[in-house]
Amino acid sequence: MMESSQFMGIEVYWDDDDRRIMRHVYTDPWTAQDVYSAMTHMHELLDAINHQANLIIDVRQSESVPPGILRAVRQVLYKHHPNQGTAYIVGANTMMLSTYRVLRYLYPPITKSYRFANTLEKAYTLILADAQEQAEDNQR
Repeated sequence: MMESSQFMGIEVYWDDDDRRIMRHVYTDPWTAQDVYSAMTHMHELLDAINHQANLIIDVRQSESVPPGILRAVRQVLYKHHPNQGTAYIVGANTMMLSTYRVLRYLYPPITKSYRFANTLEKAYTLILADAQEQAEDNQR
C-alpha cells in the first residue's frame, strides 16, 4: 500500500504501484463533507497520471449514509475526472443500494461508471474482466 490520506471516515490511496487502481475506504462515521474532501484529493492524484485509473470504493466498514449524500454524489458525478475509470463499490448495504437506485433514476449515465461487488476479490475479478473486454473491443 502506498501513502494514504485520511478525511475523517474516508481513506484514499493508490492500491497498486502502477497507479491503475485507487482505493477509497469508508469507515463510520463519515460525512458529505468528507466526500468532497476525498474527491478533491482524488482529483489531485488523478492529475498526476496520464492514464485512466479505476476506483475501488470499499464501504464494508460503513453502515450509514450521511445526510446530504445525494448532493455530494451529484457533485462527484458532475466533476468526473478524465482519468477516472469505473468505480467498483465493495460491500454496499441495502441503504446504499437504495440510494444508488435513486441516483440511477435521476442520472441514468451513472450505470456506466459504477459496478458492485460483495467482496474485494470479486472487485478485482470484475476489474480484470472489464479490462480484458475493453482490450478485445479495442482490437476490433
